[in-house]
Amino acid sequence: GTRAERVRVVVEHRRHEWPSDSLFSWSVLGTAMRRIGLREAQPEDPQWELLFCMTEECSGVSSSVWRWPSGFATLRQGQWINHFPGISELSGRERLHRNLRAMVERHGPLFQVMPETYLLPEEAVALKAAAAQLRPPKTRQAGTKEATSNLWLLKNLTFADTRQVVFGQDKIMVQGNTQAPWPEQVKEPFLAQRYVADPYLLHGRKFTVRLYLLVASVYPLRLYVHEEGLVHLAVKEYSSATSALGIPYVHLTNEALAARHDEGRASGVGGVGRKAAAEARQHKCVLTLRELRSMLLKAGQPVESLWRELESTAVKALLSAEDRLAGGGRAFELLGMDVLIDKQMRPWLLDITDAVPNLQ
Repeated sequence: GTRAERVRVVVEHRRHEWPSDSLFSWSVLGTAMRRIGLREAQPEDPQWELLFCMTEECSGVSSSVWRWPSGFATLRQGQWINHFPGISELSGRERLHRNLRAMVERHGPLFQVMPETYLLPEEAVALKAAAAQLRPPKTRQAGTKEATSNLWLLKNLTFADTRQVVFGQDKIMVQGNTQAPWPEQVKEPFLAQRYVADPYLLHGRKFTVRLYLLVASVYPLRLYVHEEGLVHLAVKEYSSATSALGIPYVHLTNEALAARHDEGRASGVGGVGRKAAAEARQHKCVLTLRELRSMLLKAGQPVESLWRELESTAVKALLSAEDRLAGGGRAFELLGMDVLIDKQMRPWLLDITDAVPNLQ
């Protein structure tokens, strides 16, 4: 028969976090698949050609297929899976940090695409030493003065409650009202990342860029960066004053946080997922990458060289984990890459995530 008649997709749903109806009936992924003639199949169908997993580690009926290399050896010609075994080397915060640091040690500052980062509590001593070198003179007064460069962002190793803790100098500050001692007292695993204190601003607000990547092959490395993406803005105008360090609406660009914003108070309005995204757009906290390009061109910024730097950042991140990815030409991966752009038009890699949950 025709390709539209014979191509089948086995969709493995993510329990409790995805709608009960089919991926094909509601998401942008389903729309794209239908356009190229794909149709959903049952797991027991031996003729499937694409196994599409909602999580980074396929489970259930596909678990034996997903194992490398034994499972991949059972695949027929033309069967594909949408995750590389070992992809957590990129999408896991701790592993990405370790892989990029290894590349910096091996190849020098060329691979310094992520802000200075330490794993706590394992590297607390190294963090304190780095922070001590950045400590301002004792004559510097606090209050409304400009904050120093000695600011660090405390990040969970998972993506829950991401980037909600800012700390600097001798304190950890949590949303402006909770304080705790310095790194030695952090007992649970966290990443402490040096805060980029000179971001490029849009309408006076801090922003981050989400790029969408398609890794089509590891050997040879073949990577596509989509020309469109998302720009997430903070709710309030940026300030580097010490008095503003605990205000999440100044420093964070989280969609759900923007959706819940109500005159500076975090209330129960909004939520996560599609509703939060829609409300964030109403607050004008989400732009497209095309809109960002237009704004940068009007400001006289070097957009083409910035885009090349963004592509280079993606390539370097992938190279840091290249030897840990597998798939044997039978896998591909959709990734989201979050970057912050500073005043010098330099992109800083913040996170790499599984892009599937965002493609609703």
